[in-house]
Amino acid sequence: MNYPIWDIANIGGYNLIALISILHVFVAHFAVGGGLFIWLLDLKAQREKSSELNSYLRHHTKFFLLLTMVFGGLSGVGIWFIIGLVHPQATSTLIHNFVYGWAIEWVFFIGEIISLLVYYYKFELLSPKERKLTSFLYFLFAILSLIVINGILSFMLTPGKWLETRNFWDGILNPSFLPSTLFRSFFAFIVAGVFGYFTTITLKDSIIRRKILIFSSKFILFSIPFLVLSGLWYYDILSDQAKYTTFVLNQQSHIFVKTIFVTTAIITILSILMVLRFNGLIKAVIAIILVPISLLWISGFEFLRETARKPYIIYGYMYSNSILKNQEGEIQGKGILKVSKWVDGKNVQRSLWNSQCSDCHTIKGINRPIAGLLEGTPKLGIEAYLTGQGEIYKYMPRFLGTKTELIQLRDFIDNQIHPQEVEKETEASLDSAPAIQVPSTSTSAQYVLFSWATLGMHCMTDADKFFSILPPANTIHAILIKRGEPPEIVSDGVEVSYEIEAGFEDPSNRLEFWNYVKSLYGLDLKRNFGLAGDTLKGVMKQKDEIFVVDHIPVSPYSSDDKYLPYPLVSIKAIKKQTHELLAQTKVVAPVSTEVGCKNCHGGGWNFKNKVGLSDATATKILKLHDKRHKTNLLKGASKGNPIACASCHGDLATEMKGIEGVLPLSVSIHGFHASYVPFKDSKACMLCHPSSPTGATRCLRDLHVQRDLTCTDCHGSMQKHALSLLKSEANKPKSQVLIEAISKGNQMNVKARKAWIEEPHCLQCHKNFGSPEVSDEIEAHMLYREQRDDMGIPCMACHGPTHALYPATNPYDSKRDNFQPIQYTGRPIIIGSQGSCYVCHTKEPDGPGHHPNMRKKTESGQ
Repeated sequence: MNYPIWDIANIGGYNLIALISILHVFVAHFAVGGGLFIWLLDLKAQREKSSELNSYLRHHTKFFLLLTMVFGGLSGVGIWFIIGLVHPQATSTLIHNFVYGWAIEWVFFIGEIISLLVYYYKFELLSPKERKLTSFLYFLFAILSLIVINGILSFMLTPGKWLETRNFWDGILNPSFLPSTLFRSFFAFIVAGVFGYFTTITLKDSIIRRKILIFSSKFILFSIPFLVLSGLWYYDILSDQAKYTTFVLNQQSHIFVKTIFVTTAIITILSILMVLRFNGLIKAVIAIILVPISLLWISGFEFLRETARKPYIIYGYMYSNSILKNQEGEIQGKGILKVSKWVDGKNVQRSLWNSQCSDCHTIKGINRPIAGLLEGTPKLGIEAYLTGQGEIYKYMPRFLGTKTELIQLRDFIDNQIHPQEVEKETEASLDSAPAIQVPSTSTSAQYVLFSWATLGMHCMTDADKFFSILPPANTIHAILIKRGEPPEIVSDGVEVSYEIEAGFEDPSNRLEFWNYVKSLYGLDLKRNFGLAGDTLKGVMKQKDEIFVVDHIPVSPYSSDDKYLPYPLVSIKAIKKQTHELLAQTKVVAPVSTEVGCKNCHGGGWNFKNKVGLSDATATKILKLHDKRHKTNLLKGASKGNPIACASCHGDLATEMKGIEGVLPLSVSIHGFHASYVPFKDSKACMLCHPSSPTGATRCLRDLHVQRDLTCTDCHGSMQKHALSLLKSEANKPKSQVLIEAISKGNQMNVKARKAWIEEPHCLQCHKNFGSPEVSDEIEAHMLYREQRDDMGIPCMACHGPTHALYPATNPYDSKRDNFQPIQYTGRPIIIGSQGSCYVCHTKEPDGPGHHPNMRKKTESGQ
């Protein structure tokens, strides 16, 4: 922001900081703990009047001086050098706010230098009393130095009241100051013991060596319990947000936690072994091994501490990319390029990268290279990542800047990953559909048969060897009406059968569902049988005067290798006793595999470059899920054991209960992706659902589309839609996290609802069946597909299914969705409208008996 950035995109300045600082911090802890070690050992040597211990002290002190003073001093300067280049804004803040703290620490450091030099070079000349005083002074200066430095370091994680007061002492004496100081002190004593082992390797006197080993082991073993206790205190002092972000959301922290636990256990066990009597060579090997193990311990701790600060470098004050938190509003309004003082006008995109990303990522270099993390991710996916960055996974700062700047950064990253590729959006070519002839039913016919699919589009995933969101499962209803005055619903003594269109009888020819259905849904199904045990040809069951067949496995893939998401199902009604044909019709069984995961996740389509979930896309999704949620889904799938998403995320659509405490499937999918989808309008819906007007399905095909209404007019925006689902699960912690991410603290006035059973209803816009007043406020007491009119006729019988209300404009054949209106009226109209009551009535009714305003004229526009 206020300083130029050292552009080392393929190395990463943070890597240089880590390299220098971890080595320095390790040695600095030795400098503190080693001071106590030397002082106590000096007391022991004088108490025992042991010349051998004095000799070892001299030997150990020389090593101590060279490592801590020479290397430690130089690496300390190196830290100042590198943080000044990589994080000048943060460095400036620490200097300006704690200048007296640094000055005091330097005084203590000078005291360390003088006392250590005097102790070593005047070792033989100092009296016992002077030696004790000198060694004690060194330790005193060292521990005071640690206290001051740790006050500043701990301030960066828990600044406490300083955020409000900007007071020096509020910064130093911050909430984690005391526990972290104790924690570091006890580790410093452990490191001193480890180097105590190390400097005994060359000792020839076995008695003295054993004394030193026992002394060093006491140092370590005494410190470990207090290290653990102070560590628990340190953890407890962190804010709930820091704990959740670090230990739940950020999966990278787990390796650091494991590193600390494992290395602590190893140090404890090996320290116990060092006091036992066995081969000296093995002890020498252990002494050497313990040094890198201790270095690994401090590495794990320092990386964990850095992780706990995310997304800040100074918690609550400055983000890890050096942007001040109080600048967010200005940057979002003006743009970061206008607010920043150092922008390369000739390479604006690179300047955006440097200011937003380079503090944590390289481009193609070492450690978190963006090219590796986003390999195969399309441009839209990159935009989605930037849009949702820091909203849910709060260990990353949000993108700060204008939409134009976000697009510029997206293009820069995309060009770095795919320098030769150009993404083009093309309209999907539609395979030709078999021509259909609609027979005309005479008005003198005795019976009328209506049929409908309960969903205007059943979406399914055809990546069953990886996972299943929804299986092939279309439900068809039918009702038989005996014409007359009044007409009658007929169900007794009647058999209604169904049969899928020719070319769609064998869905298993392309779908792998039946190879994995046992693993996915726990069912043993024969090929081409649906979840309810029905095939694509059979007899419908009777339920409440309606004939029903549930979950038949309709596929959009035909036997001649075409994609047709609107296959027809023939419906016939016969008398059971005589097998006399009473009536017949056809109905569309809509089904689509145009699930748009690849739009953001990459991987491409699976079938003819226009539909289907590809192996590459499914693999990327499972990898990401495993990384984010510590699952082993990809491993299980690779062994032939995929699972249905609803196995964990319960789903009312499949009636799977899932795991208690885990968000239901629709809630989870919409709630999570709402923060990432970079659109507020119906484009957000089209990214995943097969509703794009240029896609291969084009499922929105009813009168509402002809009137220029979109998804959001009924369902609300993606964000509002997700919030309504999340509020129905508000008692679950994950739901609150996602609500906060979407609303950003501004609670929208959205009512809670449950997926699949509380959906938009006609009457939320068509008040009292009148002209519409568009509203996305869902007042769902009954689903449209379950509703009946005042005469007991299901609404869908006359109006058609959701998203395909008559008159529908099917992209493959205008007659498919309108088959029954054309069959009974000769026109693609709502059955019973425009004077077509004769379809069921033999005499013109006196009034609108089914519902008010039913005789209003509706034209197709075809």
